Amino acid sequence: MKTHLQGLRTAITFLTIIPLPKWQQGISEDFLGSVKYFPLVGMLTGFIIMVTGMISTSIFPQTVSIVLLVFLLSLISGFFHLDGLADTADGFLSSKPKQAILEIMKDSRIGVMGACTIIFLLLFKISALFSVSGDDLSFVLFCGPYFGRIAIVAMMGSMVYARKKNDGLAGLFSNFRSSALSLVHIIILGCVCFAAMGVAGLLCLFFSSFTIGAFFYLSYRKIGGYTGDTLGAACELGEAAFFISCATFL
Repeated sequence: MKTHLQGLRTAITFLTIIPLPKWQQGISEDFLGSVKYFPLVGMLTGFIIMVTGMISTSIFPQTVSIVLLVFLLSLISGFFHLDGLADTADGFLSSKPKQAILEIMKDSRIGVMGACTIIFLLLFKISALFSVSGDDLSFVLFCGPYFGRIAIVAMMGSMVYARKKNDGLAGLFSNFRSSALSLVHIIILGCVCFAAMGVAGLLCLFFSSFTIGAFFYLSYRKIGGYTGDTLGAACELGEAAFFISCATFL
């Protein structure tokens, strides 16, 4: 039981800014063991956003509420994933060879490509959520973050770490190699989508999965695997793809 709680706590503190009490002295964080709890953190994040959405839409105009929710979604992760998206965009859109791309992605400064990518992604999220009907919004707000964290696990489980093992924060997870975990959660999410929205819900999940699969392929072509930045990008793109697909098919 202690091992499970340790892994869950590590996942929450790694992926969010939710404050949790510190471990007792002598208990270390289990980064590799925390991976299986990443999708559960997505559920937790989605639940927080969903409840906040229920409250905010009853107080503020819809436009203000949607902007607030997108801001909160980024804030919960400490803008961690957006930073990864920006670095990934700067590297992948540079038309440089692999090693040069990896060096660009390590640079803490944000470039024009990264800044523009963040702006357009946030605009896509806001416009997509604004297009979702009120009855479906709670479902979308819960499932989007869940799918985004599934995308992180899927990328780690299906690809190799593109840097040296001890180079970069994501190197802590480089020994994780399993597609079973993400497959189980995709099936769970598929059941939720079908139960809530029928065939349209499954179409949303298919479109989102196809988009993430295309990003995985791009990452493989560009750098031969994944880095911490591409994991963050996968999460952000997964959320955006799910929101856009729901705005299209629901």
